[in-house]
Amino acid sequence: MTDRLPLLAARDLDAPLLWCGGQPVSAARFLGQAEALAGRLPAVGRAVNLCRDRHRFALGLAAALRRGHTSLMPPNALPETLAALHEPGAPVPYALVDDAALDTGGLAAVFVAPDEAAAPSRQVPGVAADFEAVRLLTSGSTGTPRPHAKRWGPLVANIAAEAARLAEFSGRASLAGLGIVATVPAQHSYGFESSVLLALLGGASCDAGRPFYPADIVAALERVPAPRALVTTPFHLKTLLRAGLPLPRLELLLSATAPLSPQLAAEGIQFLKRGEWNARQAEWVKRHFYRELLPVLSPIGLDPSHPFPRILNKSLNFLVSLEGTDAFGRDSAIAIVQA
Repeated sequence: MTDRLPLLAARDLDAPLLWCGGQPVSAARFLGQAEALAGRLPAVGRAVNLCRDRHRFALGLAAALRRGHTSLMPPNALPETLAALHEPGAPVPYALVDDAALDTGGLAAVFVAPDEAAAPSRQVPGVAADFEAVRLLTSGSTGTPRPHAKRWGPLVANIAAEAARLAEFSGRASLAGLGIVATVPAQHSYGFESSVLLALLGGASCDAGRPFYPADIVAALERVPAPRALVTTPFHLKTLLRAGLPLPRLELLLSATAPLSPQLAAEGIQFLKRGEWNARQAEWVKRHFYRELLPVLSPIGLDPSHPFPRILNKSLNFLVSLEGTDAFGRDSAIAIVQA
């Protein structure tokens, strides 16, 4: 029998799961709304979730899972892209929208709106671990959407690992109580996993908006109670920092999808020398070193007893400076670490 995993990770169902315009939506209320929406979906099909609002996107995702429908996430919402989603022999796709005027390329549309009359539910449904919950369609450099299947079991495991690592990094026992504001669309794999799924499966809560301009990002952060996290990209981070607007305190800043340039890092990130670390930071670095780095390191010490070693041609090596003494009490100033 296939294992079933919960739609929501263990959490206080009365605590906020989402924030809409500064107003909390509890997990129990969300479950009731998702159940009501599931009753409006076609009996058979695949959901193309085009909702920009993260609350409505999450409702569409949860309702589709309740109906046993895979959610398709195309690279864009152009009518020609949507019209090409139907595959011979596959269930007919339909669109989940929060904009009634959106051209869905001929797909039947279901308008997603929270049912305020729906009774809160304390029953957390389960989803088969091997069920294809999401199919991300990324075009890359080819222009042709390429499918990437995401099954519920691996998604649950991956988000649990991400939540644990982020909680450890920020010195928290868990992400419970953390409010996430994200500038990345929910249809993007990074935005999907690090905002919507961190709320559903990681214990955090998520703001429904998708702020773009610096003033909108600041306003969204101010609407979410502390502790707060910002999930963004280097582009948004650069424009935000250069706008010079006062920012609410952030517990966590998560930036991805492109390299962070030294110039941008200099504007928004402080590099601390070892002597400037506090106890929590020092403990995190120590655990990270022993768990992630030490198992793959093969350092070669350079001292009077160890002449300069042979280095493999075309290999990448780092020359690092050391402080302190070795096991025999000798000073060790330099070592080589092969990448």
